Amino acid sequence: RVLAEHNYEEADRLADEVIEKYVFNEQRTYVAKSRRYALVNSMIDEITYVEQTNHFFSGEECITKISREKEISGLKEKVHLVLGELKKQYGNSSVFQSKQVSKQALSIIQEEYRNPMIGLYSLSAELGVSNTYLSTNFKEINGVGIVQCINQLRIEKAKELLKNTRMNLKEIAAYVGFSSDISFIRVFKQYENKTPGKYKEDTKSFVIKRATEDGYFLLELPTPGLVTVLS
Repeated sequence: RVLAEHNYEEADRLADEVIEKYVFNEQRTYVAKSRRYALVNSMIDEITYVEQTNHFFSGEECITKISREKEISGLKEKVHLVLGELKKQYGNSSVFQSKQVSKQALSIIQEEYRNPMIGLYSLSAELGVSNTYLSTNFKEINGVGIVQCINQLRIEKAKELLKNTRMNLKEIAAYVGFSSDISFIRVFKQYENKTPGKYKEDTKSFVIKRATEDGYFLLELPTPGLVTVLS
């Protein structure tokens, strides 16, 4: 059971007891032999599983070690060695898988954040993992949750549109993926500590500076390169 759960530390702790009690202390030779085969086959199944999850790991040497050993002391030693290797390789594959899944999720979010239907459930279904797995690993690797990541991208795009276009709030909300302008305003305020309307007003305000001795003024607008000269 502990092997099926990939709990190699617990399997390593129980290995000696299992081998002694169920294999070598069995008086009936045919039963002891069948149990030994069952133990070895369980180990081989687990080695094969780890090979499938970690493509950098080859289990051939591990399989050879436990398949050819017949003495109790030797079998115990080989089982411990193999379990130690499985623990190491499965740990590596788990970290690798987590990073790959999170990387894929982030890539999808960056491409599709404007889709109002994107979220934890749609991403989990697309990547073939559980909601809990994706949510936990994405936050561990990227430092923010999936919802926060989506909202950050939407707000940054909204700020760009507020500064550089004449789109109204409802149009911007729909463009960046919010289901309504009300939710857009609420989320925007959470991230920027001001409403989108206030942000737009602030970025469109200008500062008048005396530019020359001839009495001209420069009206400097926030859009780079956009400068109007008035007399």
